[in-house]
Amino acid sequence: MNRNHGLLLFSDITCLRNIRGTLLAMWLLIGVVVVLALVGMLEEFIRVNAPHDPFEEAILEKIGKRTELSNVDSEPFVPSKPEQNRTQPSVWNHLAGPMLLLAMIGLILWPVLANQRREKADQARKAAERQAHIQQIENSISSLAQRYNAVQNWRDSLLADKKSFDRIFTMEVAPVLARADSRPILFLASLHDVSGQSDHPIIYFDSYVNFRSALRLQLDCSTDQANIVMKTRHGTEGRFGGDRFAVIAQVSSVDSANIELDSANGNNRNDPMSEVKGRCVDIMPIGDYRGDEDELLKKGLD
Repeated sequence: MNRNHGLLLFSDITCLRNIRGTLLAMWLLIGVVVVLALVGMLEEFIRVNAPHDPFEEAILEKIGKRTELSNVDSEPFVPSKPEQNRTQPSVWNHLAGPMLLLAMIGLILWPVLANQRREKADQARKAAERQAHIQQIENSISSLAQRYNAVQNWRDSLLADKKSFDRIFTMEVAPVLARADSRPILFLASLHDVSGQSDHPIIYFDSYVNFRSALRLQLDCSTDQANIVMKTRHGTEGRFGGDRFAVIAQVSSVDSANIELDSANGNNRNDPMSEVKGRCVDIMPIGDYRGDEDELLKKGLD
């Protein structure tokens, strides 16, 4: 088990423990409230059904007779026994109703709160899994580039004095990609097409310099490399197309491409597009990875 899997497992266990602790505390509170309410109701029941004091009953009977015979303005009968000796309503009689109401509210809210906790735990787990997946892809891309000593940060010089939404022309792109030292270039690109003969296939990829300047890669490749891209499961559609690959390419020339850009993908027909020709050194599917686009977007917003 690697470090990411260990963190995910620890996160899941911690979430489950928190949920179980919260639910246990809630059930204990509800149980205490219900018990107190039942005790109060039982006490009130005993008080109501207990035998009355004969002296008190005699006084109450006299009060009733005197009230019938006297006028409204007559003096009220004052019992000789102190009033405080009469049975007073129990405090539990006043608390039983609110306690039962609180218990009912707790029983109603419990599944809602428990479901919210589960949803938050699921979201946290999925976010952690997604981050671990992205980190694994980035590590694989970095290892591929290091294996061939490929240039990874070739955009830095082009974006040094320009933004992510400025136009960058082929004259500026050509010396950066077609290097004098013949070092290969790492591209993260979307598959466009595969053509040529079975013994001499050509793969076409779509990539970009920034959000205004596009690249069309035309790379000679081996039969095995062509089979890799044609048999790779189709990924999700993104800003620059569908199936994505990490491509190590030996660039031989860079010219302006006489191709109309697809405005549906957010490209203006007047935006520059460079045609990059060369040889495919190696290729690796990267699924729906879009970290490079996110990074470029962050630079554009700075």
